[in-house]
Amino acid sequence: MFNGCTALQTIPLLNTAAGTTFTSMFNGCTSLTSIPLLNTAAGTGFNTMFVTCPSLQTAALSGTGNGVAGVSMSYTSCKLSQTGLEYIFSNLGRGPGSSIDISTNWGTDTAVTVTLSKTTAGGLTAASVSTTGVTTGMQVTGTGTPSTTARAVTMTDVGDTVNLTAHGLSNGDEVSFATIVTTTGIVINTIYFVVGATANTFQVSLTSGGAAIALTTNGSGTVRYKATVTAITAPVIAAVPEQSVTFTDVGDLLTSVAHGFVNGDVISFATLTNVGTITTTTVYFVINAATDTFQISLSSGGAVRTFTTTGPTGTGTVARAVTFTDVGDTVNRVAHGYANGDAVYFTIVTSTSGISTNIVYFVVGATANTFQVALTSGGAAIALTTNGRGSVASAGIITLSRPATSTNSTGVTLSYRNLKTDTALLKGWTVSG
Repeated sequence: MFNGCTALQTIPLLNTAAGTTFTSMFNGCTSLTSIPLLNTAAGTGFNTMFVTCPSLQTAALSGTGNGVAGVSMSYTSCKLSQTGLEYIFSNLGRGPGSSIDISTNWGTDTAVTVTLSKTTAGGLTAASVSTTGVTTGMQVTGTGTPSTTARAVTMTDVGDTVNLTAHGLSNGDEVSFATIVTTTGIVINTIYFVVGATANTFQVSLTSGGAAIALTTNGSGTVRYKATVTAITAPVIAAVPEQSVTFTDVGDLLTSVAHGFVNGDVISFATLTNVGTITTTTVYFVINAATDTFQISLSSGGAVRTFTTTGPTGTGTVARAVTFTDVGDTVNRVAHGYANGDAVYFTIVTSTSGISTNIVYFVVGATANTFQVALTSGGAAIALTTNGRGSVASAGIITLSRPATSTNSTGVTLSYRNLKTDTALLKGWTVSG
């Protein structure tokens, strides 16, 4: 309709309620700054609608998707702020299997990805190898998190309740259902508001504080909701800290002032940044140790292990070496510095079974020189089988505003960002950018 109108800056409100194809409607409108809230609920085609609109700052569409599967929207390379993008998300319709690309906008922040995160169903924490870049107020998405992985519920006709033990939701919270079996009165990928919340049940309404929706026929389903970061506990640097090192490509040299290593020491790395060829899952031996420098080998007294760096140098941290004892199920290190409740993970586990690498555990039964580990804070100590050795590193704790939705004990990557894409996610959209 307006394809190639390079001088067009805005348009009046149009009656687009019956429109089905909006493809290339504003393609090439390089001066376009805003459009009113157009009703696109009947639309099925939106390809290239806003291509080459570098001045666009306001461009929400009402009802886009509206239950039509596979709709594709793109707002790439516009001038949309965080507020402008979130306004777009709030006006989207239900979008099962639909996608929206917001790359290269003013409000498109870079998500902070944190690996080795562990969430527990109904829990308010995510344990992570690092908390760097995560701040309070950020949303969280990823496997096991509320807006990404739906949590199983049942629905009861009498009382119109959604049932989930210790759900942790409060009146006014936004939820949506990813699946619904048998029960009618509600539909998937639609945002509802929690009302009538008790410890183990809640009802839903179309408006915040509104009347509860009547549910017909007992059934089951899965629910999604939002969560943000409310508190952060950085990884514990214990009495024997994880040693920072610098990697120099020329000469394959590692530098750490007064590192204290001697030739033959067994080490592994908890973190590596801009370093190639070596890994966090390999045991290395110290060779050619000097006061502030050393090299590494794959065998005691063996050849220098070469590595590459992005730029002249890279950085990393050396994990703490430990031993494991079958009798007593203990992890052993003199003056380890950990306290009960601290989050840790193992970068190396040799011979011992019952624990794995790159899984977050919690310290229990701590003494000055030994500790045990559990899958949950304050939980039962894990039984260790066969004496062995390995390396341990500290993890951090990120506290969420609402409970995690599924159990994850194998480690995933969670994503944290200030831009609240979760409104779109609850409606069934995939957001890229």
